[in-house]
Amino acid sequence: MASAAIEERTAAAGAAANAQAETPDTPQGAGKTTVVYVAVSLTAAQAPRVEAWAKAARCPVPFLIRRVAQGLRDDLCRDWKDTGWPEVCERRGARGRHPTSVTLTLPETFVAELSARHDPLGIIGLGRAMGPAFRARFEVAFDAALAESGF
Repeated sequence: MASAAIEERTAAAGAAANAQAETPDTPQGAGKTTVVYVAVSLTAAQAPRVEAWAKAARCPVPFLIRRVAQGLRDDLCRDWKDTGWPEVCERRGARGRHPTSVTLTLPETFVAELSARHDPLGIIGLGRAMGPAFRARFEVAFDAALAESGF
């Protein structure tokens, strides 16, 4: 009996892990995923607000950054599927507070399509290639999350 309960819990844990890796393009168990690392940081205006939010939430600032960044995954997959990401020109030195690396688990086919379009020779890597567009989208989403949380 005990082994049956353990197997059920193991199966439930596996199903939960698969559900976490789902995106709109990958129904449960339908395909492989690839992890892409993207560097993000906050603007000078966002830094004191997130520090107050983290203190109130009793969690580290990088946790809040990763939570907002990973929340963008499904929208990005949907928006960037057909045309890729927009070209964004980043100003140097505009951010840099609380630098954090975030992981995005994306469908393997989506990663292949984006890589073919934006890094066809595979020289800079997808995370670095998508960085400016992701950070622009992240900045807006993070401002919205700060406002929603009251900070």
